[in-house]
Amino acid sequence: MSKTQYIIIWISTAILTFLFGYFNSSTSQFQPVTGTTGIDGKQVSYSFPRKANISDTLRLMLISDIDTLKGIAFLDGKIPKQISFESTGKNKTLVCTIPLSKLPDTVTYRVAIIKNDSLLFIPQNSSNLTTICMAKVPSQIMQAFYFTLFGGLLLSIRVGLEYFTDGKKIKKLTLFTTALFGVYGVLFVPAKNTFEMNFLNKIIAQPNQLFELSALSYFAFWIAASIAIFKVKHQKLAALIAGIGTVIIFLIVD
Repeated sequence: MSKTQYIIIWISTAILTFLFGYFNSSTSQFQPVTGTTGIDGKQVSYSFPRKANISDTLRLMLISDIDTLKGIAFLDGKIPKQISFESTGKNKTLVCTIPLSKLPDTVTYRVAIIKNDSLLFIPQNSSNLTTICMAKVPSQIMQAFYFTLFGGLLLSIRVGLEYFTDGKKIKKLTLFTTALFGVYGVLFVPAKNTFEMNFLNKIIAQPNQLFELSALSYFAFWIAASIAIFKVKHQKLAALIAGIGTVIIFLIVD
């Protein structure tokens, strides 16, 4: 394989990884609830997270050119509460700060804009909104978490694209891919869950609270793929199937 072909393969791998990652994130169930509504010819934009990693407060945000804009959040629960949006003094942004006594927790609420002594709920025609609040995870853990996940995805696609080359790098790339997914599922997913669920120095977590079958499925799949690639006669076809299979798992479980 020439140097030009080698570069093209890696560029194609990076592009496909980005496209699959972008598609997956844009269709995630945890995409924030965002939008814009109009009041008296002016716009009010909002952003309400479906999942948030926080210290002890959940923040809901409104942005508008209306200087006199007022908003309020109605919290559902055993004791319903009302919390007003307050100006941050920056870019005409209003923030509602909801304190939480424990993490993880789930906050159910509705948000309304006060207009002429009446309430305009946003998003319009929607039911209660829900945000899953988890404890913060150290940035180093999250960086390693995403590096191993997307690194494994990138290498799995690269293994699959070996089908269109001489196939000399299949075995080496397969070993690296399996190792990355192993570290992802066995080490960094449990580490992330330990912090998110606030287990650290508090309780001894059960294995099913730390490990995720979806994450371990990558590792198990690539152990099987490695055996197939090293054993079968048609290695390039096995590599292509492994790459496609990984993308399917990624789009389904993540």
